[in-house]
Amino acid sequence: MALKARICATLEWEDYPYTGGEFRDYQSFRTHDLDVLLHLSGQEKRIRSNFLPEWSAVKDWEPEARYNPVGTASAQDTRNMLSAAKKLLREI
Repeated sequence: MALKARICATLEWEDYPYTGGEFRDYQSFRTHDLDVLLHLSGQEKRIRSNFLPEWSAVKDWEPEARYNPVGTASAQDTRNMLSAAKKLLREI
């Protein structure tokens, strides 16, 4: 959501496209791929240059992961991802 908010700020949009009709001319924006969203946000160079370890920890997250059984990820991996995400949220 922070990346989508940054995209809106960068493009001076009031809202991020939501419905199929709103995405009609912006299909590349209709994604959950964090690498694509980072690129569209205009923050890619800064984040990859200054926060690569944090970005590397979160970039492979997928929406379907929320349906994985409890215990699929280790406690340490979970802590690392949450820590990295919190730091990135402050920067994005």
